[in-house]
Amino acid sequence: MNSYDVCILMVSNDLYDFLQAFFKEHSQYANNDFYITGESYAGHYIPAFAARVHQGNKNKEGTHINLKGFAIGNGLTNPEIQYKAYTDYALDMKLIKQSDYNSMSKSVSQCEQAIKLCGNP
Repeated sequence: MNSYDVCILMVSNDLYDFLQAFFKEHSQYANNDFYITGESYAGHYIPAFAARVHQGNKNKEGTHINLKGFAIGNGLTNPEIQYKAYTDYALDMKLIKQSDYNSMSKSVSQCEQAIKLCGNP
């Protein structure tokens, strides 16, 4: 497991521990439907957090959390793949001109290289 995965796991456990403490203190909310939502970079954390809640419920850890669903809006899950699509989308939606597209497309390879370097200090 790499340091990124460890970080996601730690955050998920911390959020789960927070919910357990919250529902212990405010038991009147424990039976409410529970949804996990977020956007952008939360696309990394939401699935792991939902899996942690599911695992806790399955293993009967603490208070049962009535998880009904989770959603990610415009999730940034893999920038190396996603960034390539932004210029095409912006041009197709007429958000930018062809000259802007040409200029932006030249920068995509630099962004991809920076993404690769970011994960490997």
